[in-house]
Amino acid sequence: MAHEPHRIRLSAAWEPPADPAGGDWVRRFGRPAVRGAAPDGSRVDLVWLGIPALVIVNGVTLHAPATAASGVPRRHDVSLLLRERNELRVRVESAAAVPVPDRHGRVDLPTAIGRVWLEITAAGPRGTP
Repeated sequence: MAHEPHRIRLSAAWEPPADPAGGDWVRRFGRPAVRGAAPDGSRVDLVWLGIPALVIVNGVTLHAPATAASGVPRRHDVSLLLRERNELRVRVESAAAVPVPDRHGRVDLPTAIGRVWLEITAAGPRGTP
């Protein structure tokens, strides 16, 4: 019996770039309730669905396939990268496509840039593939 992964949406509480001409969108978050590289095989994926961008977790750039199709989520196993406190950066390649809000503080990541979430997949019972 397959179990659906648990999703944690990271759409809110982003810090927009200080420069409206471009920069990194930053989102900080705590460690999900599972341990990275858990002995039971649980896994945490970061999923990005959006315009071409560099996605960086705790200083590590997650490389997307060069031929990533638009509308196809890019999935990265980040189980080994997660810490107690984490930093996610999204660096959009085209500054013209980035609508930077005219306010300070945390904001929702604009849907024109993309959507991002964590998926936690628990291991199956022992003895199952």
